Amino acid sequence: MYPISNTVPVGMQPQVNIPVPPIPPPFSPVGNLAVTLTIASAFSIGSNTVDVKNGSMTAGQAVVNGLAKGVATSVILAVTTRSTVGQVAVAAGVLAVAGYLIDSNMKKGKEELCSIEKD
Repeated sequence: MYPISNTVPVGMQPQVNIPVPPIPPPFSPVGNLAVTLTIASAFSIGSNTVDVKNGSMTAGQAVVNGLAKGVATSVILAVTTRSTVGQVAVAAGVLAVAGYLIDSNMKKGKEELCSIEKD
């Protein structure tokens, strides 16, 4: 057993500084926009499938609608700060308004979609 006088008190041990390289983010800013665009578009296109099935949208309209929402989501998330609850609420509100405006211009009732006169 060692005498107490030869031990180093807790907190007085020598510090060893081992450099730890920073962990790079998984995506670049452009990559983040691309991922957001892809996810938001896919989600929207998937939800538009119900409208296609019900006949209130064509498949092409569903894809364009999804891409429009994906672009809007990417831009809104790129330019907004979301570090507080209030900022997150504002970003969510802007996203909701953008989605509403896109849908109100692109989603038409079945009657209006089918109102093209046939020859």
